[in-house]
Amino acid sequence: MPKSARLASTERLFVNPLYCSALIDQSLAMNRRKDDEDIRGDAESPHMQRHLDHTVRIYACVTMWHETADEMKKALKSVFRMDDDQCARRNAQEYLKRVDPDYYEFEAHVLFDDAFEESDDNGEEMVVNRFVKQLVEVVDIAASDVHQCERRLRPPEKIATPYGGRLVWRMPGKNKLVVHLKDRSKIRNRKRWSQVM
Repeated sequence: MPKSARLASTERLFVNPLYCSALIDQSLAMNRRKDDEDIRGDAESPHMQRHLDHTVRIYACVTMWHETADEMKKALKSVFRMDDDQCARRNAQEYLKRVDPDYYEFEAHVLFDDAFEESDDNGEEMVVNRFVKQLVEVVDIAASDVHQCERRLRPPEKIATPYGGRLVWRMPGKNKLVVHLKDRSKIRNRKRWSQVM
């Protein structure tokens, strides 16, 4: 079994970054590198050392539509746990001067489908729907559950975007929680988020 670093890049693990979806198990097994130390020459070269010293960036992505408050809370609690873990690792490196080989940077994105509806007051104006309002309420509840004390995050930064809008929170561990709100009047309905972004 080849040895590889945890969270290794696709290029380090596989010969070809693509796979055959019809035979996924066989494709991944046959495409696995035999010896990942001999990639791009000598592992001791300055180029390889620079490549190995980079910080891993984790982007947690969640899609939501008409989830219940409980489903939203479960997803957000996972995000807040990662924020807590990343903050502890950052503080250990910064204040205790410890080098953590598993250190990572973290950012969470929630991609919210069909997030707007017509206003009751003015039928032409679009406002966020009840599911987005529910998510905004659940953010503080999830943070409080994870930290086991009352937590109130600052109100999110509201940004207008070509696809609708964006809400950006700074979590207790100083990582970002970004909620992308898709407006079907600006982006064709049933358009996938991968096509929007």
